[in-house]
Amino acid sequence: MNIIIEEGPFSLGSYYTITTPAAIYSAKKPFSIRDNVYIYGPGGKILVSIKGHILSFPKKYDFAFADGRVCRFRAEKLWKPVYVCQDGGEFYRLYQHKGLKYSIFLRERQIAAFTKNRFQLGKGQQFELRVENDVDLLLVISMVLTIGDSEDEGNSAFTINIGNIGPEERAYDNSWEPS
Repeated sequence: MNIIIEEGPFSLGSYYTITTPAAIYSAKKPFSIRDNVYIYGPGGKILVSIKGHILSFPKKYDFAFADGRVCRFRAEKLWKPVYVCQDGGEFYRLYQHKGLKYSIFLRERQIAAFTKNRFQLGKGQQFELRVENDVDLLLVISMVLTIGDSEDEGNSAFTINIGNIGPEERAYDNSWEPS
């Protein structure tokens, strides 16, 4: 399944359009000192609230889903960018690779890969995702938006993103395709 997440280039706060094969979602980050992002369904109902912890280093986030479930997202390693998301007893790992490539694993099985745009007008982040059909789509989208929020500098008219130039924990698999 292919998904596109696009941030509006010029706004106070951030606004995202999330295009999936089944529906179009939106996400908003109000102008605030807190790192909060809200994902809305096609009917305008809040499906996920992403709440950043203000006084934590590295940053930590909670994903509160409309069904009552809460997942914890945090950096596991800083030098080799690895993030972990705990959903009950399941642990998802998000790896940042060289350049602008990322992958998400559940246990040792890759479930998603995404890239970030190199050239950015205003805020204008864009993510192109390839995702397995049987995954928790809102959880994957939440992790991508959190990475986007944590890397957003959003203060310039034009940005050239070079991505990760440091070491990586796991090499990117260019041959991976969702089943």
